[in-house]
Amino acid sequence: MFSKYGDHKYFKKYIKKRYGNIRWLTLAKREEKIKQIVFDHSKLEIKRMLRAAQNSIDEDNNHQPFFLVPFTIITSMVTLISSVWINYTNNTVNNISQVSLKLFEKKIEKEIEPSDINEIIESLSMYGPYQGNIKVLLWIFNIVLVGFFIYFFIRAWNSSYRYNVKALMEDCLDVYDEVKTKQILEIK
Repeated sequence: MFSKYGDHKYFKKYIKKRYGNIRWLTLAKREEKIKQIVFDHSKLEIKRMLRAAQNSIDEDNNHQPFFLVPFTIITSMVTLISSVWINYTNNTVNNISQVSLKLFEKKIEKEIEPSDINEIIESLSMYGPYQGNIKVLLWIFNIVLVGFFIYFFIRAWNSSYRYNVKALMEDCLDVYDEVKTKQILEIK
């Protein structure tokens, strides 16, 4: 049996359960859905559903800044972490430079073998830390980017459904009297 209007808490779920999908309908199917809704509901119920759809859209738009705050915080943290890592890397490179200068001074003074100096410098190479820092930053950036796009598409999907319901209810109100008149004439 069909679900009843008064039995549901959320009108969007009621419409989806009772009338099926209302997205991507052809014009003929949309007109059919409009007639079904008008036949099944009073003008007052349709106005209430329209008002509920508008309230849902307004509420969603009012909460939008609060949902963007976590992404702002995350991007700020990525900037902060990358600054700290870059500072750490620069300090390490400076320390290595100072060590290598001291080694060269000692080489001049004591004649250290060039192969020993090359081994020491290669052991102090910063290629690994640079590569590690870049990988971590890329992972964090990718996670934030993927999270943002998932969030964006879910919000866009839900928002488009709200607007579809609102447009459908407005169309129902526009043709309500005409459809009801035809229904009465068909009964006679």
